[in-house]
Amino acid sequence: MAEPATDFTLDTAAVLAEEEHGGPIVGRSPWYLAWRRLRRNYIAFFALMVFVVIAVACALAPVYAHDIAHTGPNDTHVSETVTVGGHVKPVISAPVYVTDAQGNVRVKTAGVVLGPTWWHAHGRFVLGADTLGRDVAVRLLYGGLNSLTIGIGSALICTLVAIFFALIAGYYGGWVDWIITRSFDLIWAFPVLLLAIALGSALSVNGFHHFGISISPNSLWIPTLVIAYVYIPYIGIDASPLAIATVLVAAGIWFAGNLVRSTFGRALIAISAGELGAQALAVDAERLKRQTFVLSAVFAGVAGSVYASQQSYIDPGSFSFLLSVNFVLMSVIGGLRSLWGAVIGAAIVVVLGQLLQAYVPVFLPSARGDFQQFFLGVILIAMLILLPRGITSRFSEARA
Repeated sequence: MAEPATDFTLDTAAVLAEEEHGGPIVGRSPWYLAWRRLRRNYIAFFALMVFVVIAVACALAPVYAHDIAHTGPNDTHVSETVTVGGHVKPVISAPVYVTDAQGNVRVKTAGVVLGPTWWHAHGRFVLGADTLGRDVAVRLLYGGLNSLTIGIGSALICTLVAIFFALIAGYYGGWVDWIITRSFDLIWAFPVLLLAIALGSALSVNGFHHFGISISPNSLWIPTLVIAYVYIPYIGIDASPLAIATVLVAAGIWFAGNLVRSTFGRALIAISAGELGAQALAVDAERLKRQTFVLSAVFAGVAGSVYASQQSYIDPGSFSFLLSVNFVLMSVIGGLRSLWGAVIGAAIVVVLGQLLQAYVPVFLPSARGDFQQFFLGVILIAMLILLPRGITSRFSEARA
């Protein structure tokens, strides 16, 4: 006979789930959830692979044009011939003229353009030639390369400019923020696509020749800058938290670098080399340790305030033991005595954590709980044995 259900329990959702399913609830990152959905959608995954292949092929367009097709995207071969499967064929055949009964000369057959050779001409004219004798495959790949260049370039320029204006508006505020915001409103007043088409059409006639800057009408800078310009307000409106975090990180690195080179920092280096030796040089080790602890608490407090302002809610569960392990691992991987080692180590640990969440359940479906602790512990021990001074020590040895 089944036990009657209770209307109230003090057990948490995690405990109830573990009792029901035999395992705890495992949190997943948004990257892992997106990757899992993509794996389940075979059509989308296949389309992603096709896109990657096309992007790589377009990026290698100069290599294909120079080493395989032996031609450029604008080179014409009107009067040339090519060997296709052992047969010599003209790129564009000569027209055939006939004379009619009245003695008039007319064209019977116009110049026939070479069709696709499908790799039977040693990589030349794989997709055939156009009416000017240019290699269609080379032009197609260069068109894709131009699209990648414009897309990536405009995204980078738009992001950097938007972050710059967000920093200025957030730092000064007041009338500076008002001017930047109203300028963004002017761009928002136009439909983004229509504004981009209008600017691109106007600049494609004579180019841009103002303020000491000269850009030709056929330059790729025209579409790159136009796309970047029209999307700046859309990035800048959400760039303030990222801009503040970027400024704080840069200020922290600058302050730490100056601190290391100061008298205080040199005293800390002396203590790390040997506390007795530092005391022999009249360095108050205990006082410096207390000051260092307070200074580290300041860094942690600033980071926590930014985190709390973005999350709007924090609780002790957000700062688990795994987070402490990550902090130690960041320092060990990057280098305990290196300023940039902390930055490099943080980047590596963040990427490593995402990879562990994404791929460990794939190879170990039975993994339960915080399996990251085990793998991060193994990595920490391996780093202490193989690279006790961190990755940056290798760079220092290479420069030496």
